[in-house]
Amino acid sequence: MLTQPPEKLSETEHQWFEHLLNASDAAREAYSFSQEFRALLTNPQADELLEWLERATRSSLESIRGFSENLRRDLDAVVHALTFPWSNRPVEGHINRLKLLKRQMHGRAGIELLKRRLLAMAN
Repeated sequence: MLTQPPEKLSETEHQWFEHLLNASDAAREAYSFSQEFRALLTNPQADELLEWLERATRSSLESIRGFSENLRRDLDAVVHALTFPWSNRPVEGHINRLKLLKRQMHGRAGIELLKRRLLAMAN
């Protein structure tokens, strides 16, 4: 619920959520960080990400600090994912499908059978 935009919540959910935010500083802070990060993903700006990471590092919530530290470990990849319109997700999807087929056949199939099953699965 913290990551959803407010307009997607039902009236009951919205009321409950408002009550939660008014009752808890931690929930309010987590909601603020999650909405800001969500906005970064929908409208990527590398410089805004760096500002967000700087603020998240000083957060009072350990989970937000940990998340920001993990993002910083692979910052180049995160910035590239936000900056460039292409990715290797489709290739990774095909590789995962191939690995699934190999596991299903318990590693006993030759390359020809594997190739035929992969092509059949694609159709």
